Amino acid sequence: MVRVAAASRKKKPRLLSLLAVSWACLQTAQPLWALVGPIVRCSSRSSSSTSSSISTGPHRQLRPLRVSPRRALQEASEPSESEDDEDKEQAASAQTADPVEDAPKDEQLQKTALKNEDLDQRVRRLAIGEMETAQQAVKTLTAAVQTLTALWLEERQAGPSDEANALKKELEEAKKELEEAKKELRDAEQKYERPGFLVLFGTRTLPSTGVPARRVQAGSTLLKDFVGELPDLDQRFLDGRINNKEDRSFLERETVVDQVLAEMNKTTETKGLYKPRLVALWSPRGTGKTSLVRHLAQSKQYADSRRCGRLLVFDALELEQHLSTDADTLVSAIIIWHLLQIFHDYTVEVAPGQNVVFERRDFGPVLQLLEQSRSTPTPSGDSVLSWIASCCKSKRDVFEQWLSITEQTLAAPKDCPRLFFLDQAELLASESKGRSSQGGQKSTLTDIFSRLPQQMACFCTGTLNLIKDRPAKQYTKLVVCGLAALAPLSRDAADLAMKHWNGTQYEENVLNQIVLFSGGVPRLLRYASETSGVLRSTAQAALNEMSWCLEESYGSAGRFFSDPDIASSLVLCSAVRWPTADTGLYSTVPGTSTAWSEIFNAGAAFPANNSVLVPRVWWCSDKVVRQQLEDALKALNICLDRLLPDSLQLVSQNSQGSLARGKPWEELVAHSLAARFRLYCMQRKCTGNNTWAPFLEIYPTDNAHLQMVLEPFEVCWRNGVSYPQSEASVSDAAGHAIMCNVPFRNAHHDLLIPVKRVKCGTCEYIAAQCRYGVKKTAKDLNDTCQDKARKPKKNETRDTLPDMPNVLLQICPETEGAQPFEAGTSWAKRQGEYRYSLMSCKSILAQLDVLRLL
Repeated sequence: MVRVAAASRKKKPRLLSLLAVSWACLQTAQPLWALVGPIVRCSSRSSSSTSSSISTGPHRQLRPLRVSPRRALQEASEPSESEDDEDKEQAASAQTADPVEDAPKDEQLQKTALKNEDLDQRVRRLAIGEMETAQQAVKTLTAAVQTLTALWLEERQAGPSDEANALKKELEEAKKELEEAKKELRDAEQKYERPGFLVLFGTRTLPSTGVPARRVQAGSTLLKDFVGELPDLDQRFLDGRINNKEDRSFLERETVVDQVLAEMNKTTETKGLYKPRLVALWSPRGTGKTSLVRHLAQSKQYADSRRCGRLLVFDALELEQHLSTDADTLVSAIIIWHLLQIFHDYTVEVAPGQNVVFERRDFGPVLQLLEQSRSTPTPSGDSVLSWIASCCKSKRDVFEQWLSITEQTLAAPKDCPRLFFLDQAELLASESKGRSSQGGQKSTLTDIFSRLPQQMACFCTGTLNLIKDRPAKQYTKLVVCGLAALAPLSRDAADLAMKHWNGTQYEENVLNQIVLFSGGVPRLLRYASETSGVLRSTAQAALNEMSWCLEESYGSAGRFFSDPDIASSLVLCSAVRWPTADTGLYSTVPGTSTAWSEIFNAGAAFPANNSVLVPRVWWCSDKVVRQQLEDALKALNICLDRLLPDSLQLVSQNSQGSLARGKPWEELVAHSLAARFRLYCMQRKCTGNNTWAPFLEIYPTDNAHLQMVLEPFEVCWRNGVSYPQSEASVSDAAGHAIMCNVPFRNAHHDLLIPVKRVKCGTCEYIAAQCRYGVKKTAKDLNDTCQDKARKPKKNETRDTLPDMPNVLLQICPETEGAQPFEAGTSWAKRQGEYRYSLMSCKSILAQLDVLRLL
């Protein structure tokens, strides 16, 4: 019985997977045959060669089940001669949309158009059916993956086993099948969206005037002086150009949007600007750059440019195979490609007496047409090639065509601005071409944008900033303005985003864990929100999904974490908010020659308000990486578990009080200070043995009072953090390690921080009282004799103890600087002499707010 039960458990995942796939196939077959059916019609005339099993009459019959969809599609493109008269009559009586102007009046052309319309509808039904079938397959396989994930997590929590390994293998195979199904769905969607599907659009009202706009029909319609909005405008100018085709939650990006709009307006409104101006935003993948492009392109501010075809959205991936082409040709091809996309399936008067039907093409074929037009005699006729050859002989001609065509077809005002949005710009920025005469880094990116018209507003996003720009940095033919990277989401924004994406609702503790381990990176949160099944609401299930995200989206980050030096430096920088920059001292990872731009491009870390953030999920679940980190930091007398406490353990503890769930606060402060000193030495490539750093370099603060307290001191914490055998006090000789009195429950001072006075070179301790909760009042400080060198003994009173000349810091996350004391008291006097201050450590403790919630 035991063997049978074990065998059934081993077969369960495989059976589930096979059942899921089989069910998907059954679901696929039904809509497919229903799809094929309407394509073939039986003639109303009887035939001796017709089987008796096929009824006669005008009714449409299903084909035998052996007919393949591909064969059906081929037959759909070749109308049968036996089409019944009733269908022809229906086609002849079909209503057509009112033309914009000069609709074809020839009767034969009318019949041909109606016949093509009927054919198109059949082909359209086939494409819709294929798309629905693919959607059903994706839905079914997604459910199978979710079921297998739940079973695998259940086995995994029980401990390592063969069943867990088998389930993991089944899960990986199911995920591969799901990816294949998703690819087939994308192919079906592209087939549905490809040229050739003619759509009849109804009357719509212009939002600006309230006047009904005339209906327009794609096809042979001549487009001229149309003041409405083209049908499927999002598809024409946006959806077919970027990889984000859905309106996702857009949270905590309003400031960035305002900055981009302000800089773009500055470009179009600046007088005397004889160069195009590029506004560039560089941020790692998964932070919402493409969503930002989509949001900006659909904003009200650019409604006129969007309607008039003056807003160009482009993905640099289209140019990846054509980087050797000269910039002028690339720019011309991009504009022509844009016009063909916007006016797809419409006739455009490109010149007097020359009407051309524009058809959507991929970028490669457009570039070939452009190059062909310059190498062969100008062809006659009304083809796209003849238009390019006759009207697009130079880049200047192409830009004039952009203006004139949009003015004639869509009644674009002369002052309607032309805008250029580029996504994945790192593909062009990585093609370096030396430096400009004014010191800017030249690349294919700068070459392309410098060829655009004067005062043209341009915006680009990418993962890798290789042009090393600064605000208002000028190139010879271009002005570049850089914006700060997109920061990770806050806890509240992460909560809202996950609810919008998948309706996922978590308990407070679980949500806090997800935010802490993800760092608020949108893509990681997106993966976490897609958990399902019985374990959907658990932190472990969300962490597993985020681990999958690391494998699927950030595989290039792995090489940095396999290097112990880089990995330990990254984790230290993330833990203590170490500064980063594109150029200068802070442009490389401390202790290495690796540029931060490489780290961000790989997704190993994320910029966060002039600092850096490494999601904990990147390393906490990998035992090998974690052990390497522990060993590297142990050599520096820094403990990984004290620097970055395990939040899962914090939640499981019940102890309360000033140390917040045990005793991590004072240890967290001590190890963070030691880590920042070590990074200071690594950044300057010097050893910590004889390096003295200004205290304010280790602990930066904007508070004037705290600055006055810390300014006289230098530090050298080469020995990291030390736990003394007996309680340390300010009377001890100061060494080179931060003394932590955690082992002693009733210690007088929690931390003793060794410092040296700059003026006289005297070494001493700064005493620190660590309070995680509410700060101590003057009475509390007096009761615990914090201003004395030691605690009173059994028969001693406070007044008999000598005053402590050393500086005292009360380290509390709530406030920083001077504490309100009653005037004339000893504490007010000590504070006025800059021997006492509050210190919050917010500036050096990453994710402090989330830790406090835990």
